Amino acid sequence: MVLSIAPEDIDARYNLGVALSKLRQHDQAIEAYREAVRIGPTNAESWNNLGVAYFFRNQHDKVREVCLTLRKWIMPWPIGMPMLWCVILTLTCRV
Repeated sequence: MVLSIAPEDIDARYNLGVALSKLRQHDQAIEAYREAVRIGPTNAESWNNLGVAYFFRNQHDKVREVCLTLRKWIMPWPIGMPMLWCVILTLTCRV
């Protein structure tokens, strides 16, 4: 597995999170995305997907934390940010 060879590979962590999310294994996806943002703390896609995974686990306080982090570090929003994220921001964060 790539992670055993390169545990600090942000792309591998992010892709693992994506795969786990597609399998609706949101708790495991959260762990993968948390590692991805630890490795690359300004990576908007990792933060975005972490927020979405928290949303699907009904952890709205965590979604808000992600929103505030993104707002602080990554404004204006990157072009291509998934539309679902905009919905989450509107419904949950109220930032």
